[in-house]
Amino acid sequence: MSTQTTPMDPERLYRCPECGGTDVNGTAWIHLNTNEDTGDEPPTDDYWCPDCEDHFGRVCDVATAPPFACNYHTTNETCPGRERERKLWVD
Repeated sequence: MSTQTTPMDPERLYRCPECGGTDVNGTAWIHLNTNEDTGDEPPTDDYWCPDCEDHFGRVCDVATAPPFACNYHTTNETCPGRERERKLWVD
């Protein structure tokens, strides 16, 4: 069974909660004999950032336009991903 991938929401990006980078990886259920995505819901508690070389339990889901809301950090916390998006918007 082959599953069709849906494009990411261009208004949001997944970012590393430590460095704010967008080069983050998540897990997926792959059929070992066909190398196809099974379409089943993957585990959502193990992510990898090659830039930090570390695993995380969550990633930041950051809006790419003001106010750059993050689903992981509270409004009182500094989010590296939110700060990177803010800089891209200003530059």
